[in-house]
Amino acid sequence: MRLGEAFYRRKVAAAQETLARRELDGLLILNHHQIYYLVGFFHTPTERPVGLYVPQKGNPILFVPKLEEEYVHEGAWAPEVEVYFEFPGVIHPIQWMGERLAAQGFSAARLGFEGSLGVSAHQRLGEAMPGVAWVEAGDIIANLRLVKDPEEIELHRKAAFYSDWMLEEGLRLIRSGGRPSEIEIEQAMASGVIRKMQAELNPVVVVSMLAGALVCSGPRSAFPHGLPSPRRVAPDENLILSVGCAVGGYFAESERTFILGEPTPEQRKRYEAARAAQEIGTQALVPGALCCDVNKKCLSSIREAGLGKYIKHRQGHGIGIQNHEPPWIEDGDATVLRPGMVVSSEPGIYVPNQGGYRISDTVLITAAGSERLTRFPRDLASVTIPI
Repeated sequence: MRLGEAFYRRKVAAAQETLARRELDGLLILNHHQIYYLVGFFHTPTERPVGLYVPQKGNPILFVPKLEEEYVHEGAWAPEVEVYFEFPGVIHPIQWMGERLAAQGFSAARLGFEGSLGVSAHQRLGEAMPGVAWVEAGDIIANLRLVKDPEEIELHRKAAFYSDWMLEEGLRLIRSGGRPSEIEIEQAMASGVIRKMQAELNPVVVVSMLAGALVCSGPRSAFPHGLPSPRRVAPDENLILSVGCAVGGYFAESERTFILGEPTPEQRKRYEAARAAQEIGTQALVPGALCCDVNKKCLSSIREAGLGKYIKHRQGHGIGIQNHEPPWIEDGDATVLRPGMVVSSEPGIYVPNQGGYRISDTVLITAAGSERLTRFPRDLASVTIPI
């Protein structure tokens, strides 16, 4: 369940090829997600910066605080590690990184940096390396992350399996009676899947959110990202279970809208409109399609059903080592879909004071079209729960 050295060497080599084409001597990375991706060092970001330097040739250098020194070697590929003591330090850690690179001969070079690099960090690097020409190059790693390798896809598949299991666990609690609260449902799904993964996976790669859920019932289900509350589920209401987990650091999400009791005509109409839009949007996720065109086709279905005023968001987003990452299935993203991309398909209808209707699957783009990695049923009969 953990990607190995061969994978990380391949990704670093691909980044180095792009550095050579752009005539950059190296790339300095301070974003923890990019560091996860290139060398597999999963850690909790704090005020203590962690940096990764990828030279055009040779091995990357990982810069870490002293308290992470031994932990680096627990699964990460880190052939060269340099350590500073603490934050803020007599010498600020970012300045120290610049000085360490300067000492290795990069005092006069063209180096890449990510757009997320803060102004203060940029100034400190400039002071430590005054002869360096800094070039924004964050897209180098972002572009690598768009298309997943077979090893990554297998982790997504496993995460999708566990995400669907979380929905089953939530329903088990609801069917057991007692009208559980949104918080109780969320805790049961998250703790249950963590116990299951711990029993079945070796190793369990722990990331910042190993498993979690958004659980909203009744009128609160009209909040697309509402956090679980103490509110208890009740008959004749909508219940949205939006769940996700990570296997080996790679995410999947599975979301369903359940109707507790016999659906009213309005609930049927709105649910079927959301289901139809999700089906249209998912089938449109094919190689060569533009993200913006797919989004328009998907959401147009809701508008044609006369429910356009209840749209609050795009069709979906990319999924990888972040639960939300490029590409964006939205009007403003003209990215061309390619085999190996993993995205969500989750159009929604949100009716104030009544409830929301959202179905989400984790979808793999294949040469033949789209493949749903999450398989929980979507038909109305399967999501109607007697209570």
